[in-house]
Amino acid sequence: MVQETIGGKRNITSMLTLDLDAQWKFSKIGASDEEITAVVVPGFDDSLYETVSLPHTWNAENGTCGREGICYRGNGVYRRELILPYEEWGQKVLYLSFEGANTVATIYVNGKKAGRHEGGYSGFRVNITDYIIWGQANVIAVHVDNSETTYIAPIGKEGDFTKFGGIYRDVSLLGVCDVSFNLTENGTDGVFVSSLLSNDDKEGIVKIHASIRNESAKKRQ
Repeated sequence: MVQETIGGKRNITSMLTLDLDAQWKFSKIGASDEEITAVVVPGFDDSLYETVSLPHTWNAENGTCGREGICYRGNGVYRRELILPYEEWGQKVLYLSFEGANTVATIYVNGKKAGRHEGGYSGFRVNITDYIIWGQANVIAVHVDNSETTYIAPIGKEGDFTKFGGIYRDVSLLGVCDVSFNLTENGTDGVFVSSLLSNDDKEGIVKIHASIRNESAKKRQ
């Protein structure tokens, strides 16, 4: 397992970001609950796993599924360690930010389930604040499954394209204040802008909607 320690000047007013694309350990795994449970815990030996960087897909060499093609559609796991100093990150609410993982992703931190996302073509974020152990190696494990489903589009074998499995877009760590824009609002930044033009296109109205999330113990206005 590759470790990464992040240090630096404390900053409690702005958002902190950290690129997590490098130094992941990856392997295809079986679908049983017992195997999945075993590979996401901190003590699991992943020394024989492949070291990969994101974006990554396990269909890179067999990506011609389509309707009739044959490629691997199943389970895989990604693991990495991360050491965060309290001095920099301790006053922040922490989110793992995924720009895309296909098709179902379940995120574990130190063996505990932190979140789950269904759907391979949208970003999502998971709050991991309560699972972090400060100043020690934290194990992040992501179980991804691109098996055929009957409820997540594209359904079954629909579509003449490959449903590439894996974490096929970037991943980062975000640290924000306890009162911030809602970063769990469907993977967005929590700010939405819409416009409406008059019938003659001479006037317009711009609407800005912001979703705010309060993780503090205090009521805010």
